[in-house]
Parts: sequence; structure tokens; C-alpha cells
Amino acid sequence: MVELGHDVTVLTAWHRGLRHSEFTAGMNVRRVWSGRRRRDRATIAEMIGFMAMAAPAAILIALRNRPDRVVAFFGLPSGPIAWLLYALFRIPYAVSLRGGDVPGFLPQQLRRAHQVSGFLLRMVWRRAAVIIANGSGLRTLARAYAPGLEIAAVPNGVDTTVFAPAVPPKAPGEVTRVLFVGRLVTEQKGLDVLLTGLSRVPGTWELELVGDGPDRERIARHAEQLGCAEWVRMRGWVERAALPDLYRAADIFVFPSRHEGVPNALLEAMASGLAVVASDIPSIREVISNGECGILVPVDDAGALAQAVTRLMTNPNTAAQLGAAARRRMEQDFGWRAVAAQYLRLCGIPG
Repeated sequence: MVELGHDVTVLTAWHRGLRHSEFTAGMNVRRVWSGRRRRDRATIAEMIGFMAMAAPAAILIALRNRPDRVVAFFGLPSGPIAWLLYALFRIPYAVSLRGGDVPGFLPQQLRRAHQVSGFLLRMVWRRAAVIIANGSGLRTLARAYAPGLEIAAVPNGVDTTVFAPAVPPKAPGEVTRVLFVGRLVTEQKGLDVLLTGLSRVPGTWELELVGDGPDRERIARHAEQLGCAEWVRMRGWVERAALPDLYRAADIFVFPSRHEGVPNALLEAMASGLAVVASDIPSIREVISNGECGILVPVDDAGALAQAVTRLMTNPNTAAQLGAAARRRMEQDFGWRAVAAQYLRLCGIPG
């Protein structure tokens, strides 16, 4: 949006090691304390803390900057802040739905939270000038919850300059490096299927799990039970600046999720020119044309995942062709500039 000629202010949560206020990449960034302890997730109490601290900060920003539009990423906890600015100053706002903020997403884990927060979500959605889901699958879920509201779909974007293939291209090594990036949540991410599938793959491979989450120990035990623990490296949480090199060092990216919006990690891997094996679910199907810029496998099918990975390991030319096509797909349709232009258009702002 900055590159397209607009003034942007970002209001977000503060973490240790970050500045409370700075001007970076052409944007004014304001961070408020919320009590949040982890970068990969927030508790309900921490979301409430963010709303309490962000509300007065947002009012001051609105009085000082007089913004034309507000975009709330996540219906909660950001949505009520956008609603407040509309109520006080009549600033139109967009709500960007990301997944966990949509009732029906991950029902086993989030049903209670959605029941408690439903009144807030309905209040925020009804006053929004535009509601934007990050994929058609999430849009379908949102429409089922609020059938009377119009909901658009705009995919997540990726920085194709930061996430780019290795130069010169990485040559295949004796060990095939398989990469997964995401929260270590087995039920959503299908990490049980990933380990089971890879344990059936012949040849020499190494799996790097980048990310953290509540199922870390469970995943380690599963790898031990399958007899492949020595080939699984649990990298843990890494700083974002380290991610591009991790993608460039890998040979294959595997993403066997059961439920997703449009996952950022998938876009980053494709922009990095990696051959991808991913679940055949609606949100991922929007990104990957099976056999053209990646391989889709049925959900929960460890055998199909093993076959796909084996095919890429034994046919490096096929892997290279899929990776190059994935890169072109990201450049054409998922770069940040293209996604920003769609947001601006839906918000009624000329690009």
C-alpha cells in the first residue's frame, strides 16, 4: 500500500525486543502492551489486554492522522477496535478474516471461544464496509455463519523479493531435505500424517520442523514410535529473518493440513521455488493446480503423501519444474502489490 502511494499506520501488539513506536518500510508502527508472552499465539486474556490498550491508542491515531479507512486483521481482537473508530468518527472499516476468527473453523478446539465471542463478531461484521476472507473455503464458512452478509475473498500475499529461489539453484544432495513450517498442532496441521508418510519413504531424507506449539512433545514421541526420530529435526520457533534461508536450503516442502485458510508458509515455500506436496483442501486448491505447480494429496492419506515425496526424491527434474512453476504462480498472483491493490479496491480507494 505504501508503494502504491498511500500513508499507512500499523497498530499492533508489543513484544520484548521491539520498539513501542518506529517508522519502518515507509510505515508508522505503533505497538501497545497486551501482556502477550508468545509470538506464535495469544490467549483470550491477552486478546482482551490488546483490546483494552489498543482502543485509546487507536483513538489518538484517528484524531491525529484522520485515516480514510481502517483494516482490521482478524475479527478478534482487532475488529472491535475498528468498530470503535467507526462509532466515534464514522471511519469505514474492512475486516480481514484469517481462520480462527470465523465460527466453525477448528470446531473441536475453538467452539467454546466462538460461542463466547459470537456477539462481538456479529457486531463487528454487521458494521463493516467490507468483509474479506483469505480464501473461498473460509468465505464459505463465514457465509454459513452470517448468510445475509456479502463476503469477498482475497488471498494472503507473499514478499517475492524476500522469499526467492537460491541463486545459483541448489544442487540435489545425498540427503533429501524435507521442510515443514507452521505451528506444531497435530490435529490441524496433519503432522501425524506427515511423520507416518515419511516413515514409508525409501532413501535418505531429513525432516526439519520449523515452528513451535502445544504438540511438540507428542510429535517427538510419534517419531520415536515410527522409528524415524533420528531423521527428524525440531528447529523450534525462529525469527522471521531466518526463514528465507531455511526455504532455500530445503528440497521439498510438505504441508499436510486438515484445516487452513490460505497459509503463509505455503506461499513462502512456493515463492522460494520449492516443490510442494500439500493436502487437497479448498484453500490450498486455490493456490496449487495439481501437477502443475505442486502435488496435492488426499487429506489423511499417508500413503499418497509417501508416494508424492518419493516421486520428487527420485525425479529431481520434476521437482525443479514444479518449483519453477510455483515461483511463477506467486509472482503473477500472490505478490504483496497485487494483494494490496485488491484490498484498496474493495475498500473503495483507487490504487
